[in-house]
Amino acid sequence: MPYCRICPRGCTTCRAPCRRSATPSAAGSSATPRWSAGAWRSPGDESSGEEQRDRRRRRAGRVSARACEWRAARYARRDREESGSLVSWRIAVRHRTGYHYTAAVRASYNEARMTPASGRGQHTLEARLEVTPGTRPLRYVDYWGTVVDAFDVHVPHTELVVTASSVVETAAPLAAPKPIGWDVLTSVEVVDRYAELLGASRYVCFEDEVAESGRAFAEELPPAEAGLQAVCWSHEQLGYERGSTGVHTTSAEARAGGKGVCQDYTHLSLAILRMMGLPARYVSGYLYPTAGDAQSTVGLSTSGESHAWVEFWAGEWVPADPTSLAAVGERHVVVARGRDYADVRPLSGVYHGPPAESLGVEVELTRLR
Repeated sequence: MPYCRICPRGCTTCRAPCRRSATPSAAGSSATPRWSAGAWRSPGDESSGEEQRDRRRRRAGRVSARACEWRAARYARRDREESGSLVSWRIAVRHRTGYHYTAAVRASYNEARMTPASGRGQHTLEARLEVTPGTRPLRYVDYWGTVVDAFDVHVPHTELVVTASSVVETAAPLAAPKPIGWDVLTSVEVVDRYAELLGASRYVCFEDEVAESGRAFAEELPPAEAGLQAVCWSHEQLGYERGSTGVHTTSAEARAGGKGVCQDYTHLSLAILRMMGLPARYVSGYLYPTAGDAQSTVGLSTSGESHAWVEFWAGEWVPADPTSLAAVGERHVVVARGRDYADVRPLSGVYHGPPAESLGVEVELTRLR
């Protein structure tokens, strides 16, 4: 069993146990270290406890932190292999958002949700956020599990630029979940656990016609298959047209107009899934636009934009892309999750000053592997 010599009480990064947890051999053995009051002592060592601790600190300081990092990476890879989601692509993301104001803004308070998530099927290797004018963000994880960078700018400025850079490993589409019955989804435990993902929200509206279509799928199919059919139904209700809707368009408004973009397809899918009794959440991120074969897209950089799709719970979370109906896999990069777009906005906040004159957004995706 390897023991971490860097962390005195067991390494929380590499998960190696503390040396103190080792069981000593029989008493009196010359090779058996002895400890007293938390201090290790070798046979014949008369040093004080403080001297012992100082020596251990110096020795630990000479141990390269790369040993811990390597061990952590090894365990992370093992976990991904055991979960059946061994990564297949590596993608570099550069997302730049900029605001230009007609006059100087005195102060602004912002939150950025632009850091890719790590979880089943995805692992973020590195991520950083740069803000101009310079400031130091405070990073935390919100209620829905999304990484948030909060920052304030208190110097007069006419332009605010936020650039998020990251490298992410993604996996092929996950296996289908084990089938469950509708009785599981209607149980008190499940309804209580996912109550916030079963009701209407700011941009997800419940309509009688949508509910009737969802009811037909639920009566004929098991939950996972019914959910996928509901996503296909949403895809058929809208035609893709840029500029036909805005970020504040509801699912009912998009359906009435018959046009929309990925955000509208996702909101309409959430509406029918939730009315069927399937907990469903909004997922925002990026989509590498070129499928290609295993090697043709390696090293290829392409301009893109934020993308949205859904995940519904049918024993496990099942991802589905209602815009293209393509399988959610190595080309999809997850950034944020929530009830609807209001919970996942890439950049939000308030400021004191004149209206913004222009907004610029640039997304560049590069496949590294």
